[in-house]
Amino acid sequence: MKNKKVIFFTAIALVSFLYFFMAKNNINIIYEDLNSNGVWDDLEPYIQKTAKDKYQKMALEYEFKTYQNALLDPSIGIKEKRNEITSETDKSSACIDKVWGGYKNAPDYRVIRDTVLSSRARIRAWIKYNSNRSGGIYSLWDEDKMGNPCPFNLDK
Repeated sequence: MKNKKVIFFTAIALVSFLYFFMAKNNINIIYEDLNSNGVWDDLEPYIQKTAKDKYQKMALEYEFKTYQNALLDPSIGIKEKRNEITSETDKSSACIDKVWGGYKNAPDYRVIRDTVLSSRARIRAWIKYNSNRSGGIYSLWDEDKMGNPCPFNLDK
């Protein structure tokens, strides 16, 4: 009987723990954008360090803004999975590759991701976003069929 009580209370504690960390209403993203440029202030040093020209700066800003949108509203992933909207995070990654002349020259995706996911709340929101996208069918950006992935024209 004692073992059953231990198992029961352990299960309750585990469920409570998971609910606390995965509940939608518990995701509270804290950020600042003091200069009102649409990019969170804690992400701007990465852009300043990495971008060598205005196009790289605009591409990184676009990438970070799409991450921010996904973190603030993880339900976007549901619409992407249903193909109701284009995946802006995929589109912005294609923009990065285009501006840098291919993914081999582009900044490491993992470093960009880790720069954005700098808090527990952001990580939870990213997990929720990707969970919402789970099961969808996605393809690489095809510029010939889908157009310029960047929200600006390259005048290089």
